[in-house]
Amino acid sequence: MDLSLLKDRLSVTANYFRHRTEGTLFSEALSVASGFTSITANLNGVVANNGFELALTAVPIKTKTFRWNSQFNISFQKNKLLSLPGLANLANYNRYSYKVGQPLALNWGFKYLGVDPATGLAKFQDVDGSGTIASYTPDMQVLGKNIPDFYGGWNNTFEYRHFDLQVMTQFVSGVQKSYTTFTSFIGDGYNLPVSALHRWHDVKDITDVPRAAAPGTAAAINNANITSSSFAFSDASYIRIKTITLGYNLPAIRGLSLSNLRVFATGYNLFTITGYKGNDPEGGSSFIPLIKSFTAGINLTL
Repeated sequence: MDLSLLKDRLSVTANYFRHRTEGTLFSEALSVASGFTSITANLNGVVANNGFELALTAVPIKTKTFRWNSQFNISFQKNKLLSLPGLANLANYNRYSYKVGQPLALNWGFKYLGVDPATGLAKFQDVDGSGTIASYTPDMQVLGKNIPDFYGGWNNTFEYRHFDLQVMTQFVSGVQKSYTTFTSFIGDGYNLPVSALHRWHDVKDITDVPRAAAPGTAAAINNANITSSSFAFSDASYIRIKTITLGYNLPAIRGLSLSNLRVFATGYNLFTITGYKGNDPEGGSSFIPLIKSFTAGINLTL
């Protein structure tokens, strides 16, 4: 749907889609005895996809000396696994990758219950009541999803006489990403984040970071499960000021055969609002955070 209102000062574009997919491609795990870890196969199930996209372009203010142009877009996209016959017969990796009624892109792991104040050991929910925490058992649960509920951007341009200011903003909401800066348990030979300093030391400590343990001990084996638990995931929603550009268009100068002369300065990745615990909510914990940088330049038109 496309609409143009108020003498083209407001334009609206909206799209909605919904469809079902059968035989979606996925990576099917194989036994290591085959010499391969997986093959690309068709998922014997039904996946529903739906979404809504909205784009707005507006000129909220327009006078002889000042003009404000604004562009806003937002996208909602969801998918759900409706059925998957034979899920229980798939390899362990695949059985703990998909769940009927949930999106395809899921984060699985153990539910972290904090630190036992008496021992300093990490605690996890023992779903099957076996007394042990193990991968590819009911102890592994859906912790969240790594696709957002919605995302978009908002761009604004302000023009006043010879000045112009451009601000570009982007946002993402409802996505969960790993921030496993804890690459292993505390006590192993790896770098750890500053939060490791808040680890449990004695029975008086109240913390969510387990105690240090020597490699190979029962405590170390238990605490190493934090990297595969809800402890290691964080909400990666964010709002980011992507770029800000300030420019000035010089008026015509006698004696110079220039049709246009513009000077400008731009700042990149200036400001981010997020509750993400890792390096960068956009790239995740395995990427170096986006660099804040500044540039300046001159545009000449003869």
